[in-house]
Amino acid sequence: MAENTIQFCEGFVREHLKLLATWLQSELFDARQNALMMAPAQPLAFPAGLRADRQLRGVFITLSDGAGQYVVANALSIGIEATMRTALEKAKTAAGFSPVRAKFDMLVEAMPIRGEVLRKNKRVVVEPSLLGVALGDLNNAWLPEENLRYRLIRKDFGIDYPVLAEHLSERIANARDYEKAAPKKGWLFTTSAFALTSGEVVPLVRGHRETIPFNERIAKERALAGAQYLARSVRDNGAYVYMYQSGPNREPDDYNMVRHAGTTWSMLDMLASETRSEPAALLLAAIHRAVAYLRKHIEPDPWRPGTLIMNEFGTAKLGGNGLAIVALVDYYRLAPSEELLADIRGLAQWIVNTQNESGQFSVHKLDLASGEASSFLSDYYPGEAILGLMRLYGIDANPLWKNAAAAGARWLINVRDNGKSLGELEHDHWLLYGLNEVYREFPEPLFLAHTRKLVQAILQAQHGGAHSTLPEGSMRVADWQGGWYSPPRTTPAACRVEGLMAAATLLKEHGEPAEVGAILAAAEAGLKFQLQNQIWHEKEMYLADPARAHGGFHSNLNNWHIRIDYVQHSISALMAYARW
Repeated sequence: MAENTIQFCEGFVREHLKLLATWLQSELFDARQNALMMAPAQPLAFPAGLRADRQLRGVFITLSDGAGQYVVANALSIGIEATMRTALEKAKTAAGFSPVRAKFDMLVEAMPIRGEVLRKNKRVVVEPSLLGVALGDLNNAWLPEENLRYRLIRKDFGIDYPVLAEHLSERIANARDYEKAAPKKGWLFTTSAFALTSGEVVPLVRGHRETIPFNERIAKERALAGAQYLARSVRDNGAYVYMYQSGPNREPDDYNMVRHAGTTWSMLDMLASETRSEPAALLLAAIHRAVAYLRKHIEPDPWRPGTLIMNEFGTAKLGGNGLAIVALVDYYRLAPSEELLADIRGLAQWIVNTQNESGQFSVHKLDLASGEASSFLSDYYPGEAILGLMRLYGIDANPLWKNAAAAGARWLINVRDNGKSLGELEHDHWLLYGLNEVYREFPEPLFLAHTRKLVQAILQAQHGGAHSTLPEGSMRVADWQGGWYSPPRTTPAACRVEGLMAAATLLKEHGEPAEVGAILAAAEAGLKFQLQNQIWHEKEMYLADPARAHGGFHSNLNNWHIRIDYVQHSISALMAYARW
C-alpha cells in the first residue's frame, strides 16, 4: 500500500455496501416517488446498523436517463448516512430528469500522485478503467468510466487536460488552468460499484458485471445483440461504420475489405439461427446491402486471366478472396444464382492459381496496378483461403477446391509450423476452421495431430485456464481470467474460442471426451471474458448514444472503441458455443 493512502471502507464488508446500494435503489426508484423526483413524504429507512457510522466516507452517485444524459455527484464527509444523503441530493438537483439507471460507487481508497509524475504527465493513470482521478482535493474527482467515455487518458497514460477542460470543466475546478500548469496535488482512487435499476442491484467491476451468467440462451442473446449492432452500422451504400468510438461518439475514417467480408459472414451465421421475424428482417436487409458492396469490389485480375479478386483500393489479398468466398457461399445458400456462383468460383480460381507446387499460397498481397506481389505474409490468410475453398466445395463438388485446400493445409503443417514449439505456434483459428472441414474429406492423422497441437498451444496461453503454463500471478486482476495476452483483448479471445470450438467439433467425433471437455471449459471462460467487453446496460449510462453502441464489443478493458471485426469474431464464437 502506498504511503499516505487513505482508506474509506474500514469496517465495511461487501454486504454492507450492497445494503447501501439497495437503500439508494429504493430512494431513486420507489413507486412513492413521482416523475419529477420529489422527495417522498416519509424518508425511507436507512440501514439501521450503519446509521451510527462516524468514519470518513466518500461516495459517488451517477444518474442516467438511459438516452445519453447522465450526471455524477460525489460527497466526502463523516458518517455514511450523511455522505449518501448529501451525494443523492446533489445528484437529484443536477439531473433535471427522471433516472432510469443509476450507479453507486463507494470510495475504497485514495493514493496520492507524486508531484514529479504530475509535472511530467506520463504514466499517471495506467489502468484507466479501474482508477478514478481527483485533482487538488478528493471532491474534485471523476470516475474510471469517465476516463473511457471522454478518452481523458492519453496513450502514454498522462491526463489529456484539453479534453478534460472541454468536457468536465463545469464539475472539475481549475480544469482549464491545467492546460498551462500541472496541478500540484492529485489522487488516484478505487471504488466498489453497483449498477441500479428499479428491478435489480448488480455488483460491478470496471463497469461490467462482477459475475456474468452464461448459458446457451445468453450466448445467443448476446450474439444477436452484436449482430444487430452490425446491422445498424451498415450504411445505405453497404459499407460498415468500420470503427465507432463509442465514448467520444466519433467515426474515424478507415476501412478494410477483408474484415468487411468476415463481418458479413458473421451476420449471415447469426441469421441462419434467428427465427423471429423482426430481428431477422433487420439482419437480412443489412446483409443484402453489405453483400452488394462486397460484390462491387469483385473484378478480374488483369494479371491472371480467368480469375477474380476482391479489390481493396488497388490491392488484392489472399485473405480477402478467402473470406469473400466464405461469406458469399452462405449468401448463395440464401439467394442462389448462377452469376453469384460464377463470382465465387472466380475468386477461388485466383487462390488456386497463386498456389505453388509445394502447396504454399505464394501471393498474399498483390498490387493490381503493377502486378507485383508484396513480400508481406499473413499468418491468417492461408487459413482463410483453405476455409473458403472448403466452403465452396460444399456447394460445388469440384475436387479442385478440396485438393487445393488440403495441399495448403499440408504445407502449413509440414513447412510453416514444422518444428515449432507450442509457445512459437501462431494460434491460427482460421486453420482450425479449415482442418475441421479438410479432415472430413482427407482423414489423415497429420490434420488431427496438428489440431491437437494448436489446441494445446491455445490452452497453455490462457489466463486462469486449467492447462495454462503462464507464470503464477500473471493475472493482474480477476477479470483477466479467460483472456489471452497481457493485458488481454477482446478479439484475440474471440478468435481463439472460434478455433477451439472448431477443434471441439472435430475431436467430438475423433477424439477423447476428456480433451473435448477441456476445450469447452476454456471456450466458456473465453466467452465470459468477451462478454465483459460488450457494451451492455451497465456501461451505456455513460455514453452519448447508448442505443447506437448497445451490443457492440469494444477493444479491451481499457478502451471502449468498437470495430467491426471485434464484433464479428465475438458473434462467431458465441454462436459456435450456442450451436454446440
